[in-house]
Amino acid sequence: MGEDVNRRRAQAILRLPVDSMLASLVLHDGERSDVLLFVGPGEGVTDLLSPGDAFVSMIRNARPCLVARDAIAVISIAIGPELPDDGALPIKRQRARVRMRSGKVIEGELRWTACEPDGRTADHLNDPVTFFLLHATETSTIHYIAKSHVASVEDA
Repeated sequence: MGEDVNRRRAQAILRLPVDSMLASLVLHDGERSDVLLFVGPGEGVTDLLSPGDAFVSMIRNARPCLVARDAIAVISIAIGPELPDDGALPIKRQRARVRMRSGKVIEGELRWTACEPDGRTADHLNDPVTFFLLHATETSTIHYIAKSHVASVEDA
């Protein structure tokens, strides 16, 4: 019995500090659930959709859970009020309707910094990053969408 106490204590001491954040998770099959994500120092939500370990640890349905990284289709995070655009960078905006392979549809606004004045939506979506952001227009929510789970993107 004393051995179990030491093992738990050692694990508790060795844990890295992490931030937790509430999010909405949509899996590859369209199943949606509210989750508590753990984000380590120097990391962000984008790291959960980038190449890495095969499984991501989170609290789902009030229980600790490991979710396959490649099964994550969308992570949605509520954010505070938007900061006003100071005009320092040329931001392109495009209203879009994203249809996921599961059939789920998400509407919002794509935003990106365009290096060229003619920066196209296709150029933005075809860059090598494995995800893109869609800003909800009705709520202060950002959807982090895994490109591999998208069926189509249309003008909204």
